[in-house]
Amino acid sequence: MFFKIAISLFALIALSDWWTFHEMRKKRINFFGYVLIFLPSLVCALHLILLLCGERSMYSFRIVSGTILLFTVPKLVFTIISAGGNRLGRLFHRDWKHIQGVAFFFACIVAVVQFYCVTVGINRLDVNRVTLASPLLPKSFDGYRVVQISDLHLGSYFSDDSFVRTVVDSVNSLHPDLIVFTGDLVNESPDEVLPEFVNALSCMHAPDGVYSVLGNHDFCVYKGFPSEQEVRRATDKVVRLEQSMGWEVLRNEHRLLVRDGDTLVLAGTDNVAKPRPRREGEYVPPAGSLKKALRGVPESHHVLLLTHDPWHWRREVTSDPRVLFTLAGHTHALHVRLGNFSPAAWIMPEWGGKYVSRNGMLYVSTGVGGSVKYRLGAWPAIELITLRRGHAVE
Repeated sequence: MFFKIAISLFALIALSDWWTFHEMRKKRINFFGYVLIFLPSLVCALHLILLLCGERSMYSFRIVSGTILLFTVPKLVFTIISAGGNRLGRLFHRDWKHIQGVAFFFACIVAVVQFYCVTVGINRLDVNRVTLASPLLPKSFDGYRVVQISDLHLGSYFSDDSFVRTVVDSVNSLHPDLIVFTGDLVNESPDEVLPEFVNALSCMHAPDGVYSVLGNHDFCVYKGFPSEQEVRRATDKVVRLEQSMGWEVLRNEHRLLVRDGDTLVLAGTDNVAKPRPRREGEYVPPAGSLKKALRGVPESHHVLLLTHDPWHWRREVTSDPRVLFTLAGHTHALHVRLGNFSPAAWIMPEWGGKYVSRNGMLYVSTGVGGSVKYRLGAWPAIELITLRRGHAVE
């Protein structure tokens, strides 16, 4: 899969560079112009080759993604407008002399927007205030406040803990009754959880505690460890690190939240992803199980469920009437959201926000971080979720 993606990226880079060179040389550009066209692509291609050769490095990944976002995307915009304008001009027998200038103008606008998204946008933290309601919620939990954090991906911050501390300060300022983390603490390895991150995340407090579940990245399957045993040891280390921060990790298990004699079950599962064919020799972590998580929970009790991948909701959760509310993450809205639209909707039926079924409600957080340091519209966010006893409203 990565090989196919890399070949596609090489093709996009080559296309954008060829057309930009083809059009700009008519303007007799100087040496600096050639450097601007070709040098970023050469650097990007070099790091793509390193990644293809198995040199797994977040620095290389960051250089490739940053170069594509900041240079290749604007050049593609220039290519599309310029080539399209030339084609339309020939079709309608018009000489659009200024089409390259128009294309260059829009390419510059896109470049400025992209620069904002990879510098300012990734550090802009929003607080989404959400209400989840059910007539079955125990009375004493009416108004119960839960802060949800998802998808920190600490490896993307290297050793800079400033934004993580901003997240922690924002969480504590909301004075929640409960704090939950819905997976993906790391990108690839527990080594990304540096002491400064542990110190920062240990400062989150709520009367009913901090609970978490594991996301797909927390199983450390993307690092390329040489054996299944090492992958399992890395996963266990992620769990121990979360526990050292005072978090309680729910691995297909549940806890009881008790308030004024009423009980709400808090359950959490390991990651449950959309089924796909298993590749030969691939290590696939054991999937989470709602059945295991709710073992021993009476039919009369009601559940707040933590899971990472929202696919789990359709696959297993909606058929269990005990689960009133499900909190998930994982999607990041593919890092792009324009109003109520995200390209994530093309591949994920529930990609962000609130969804209602006959038995319960799902809320999907688009998360805080990501392997790619880029956010357009889908700004980093935490959720302040208020539970209400009443009828669900979409």
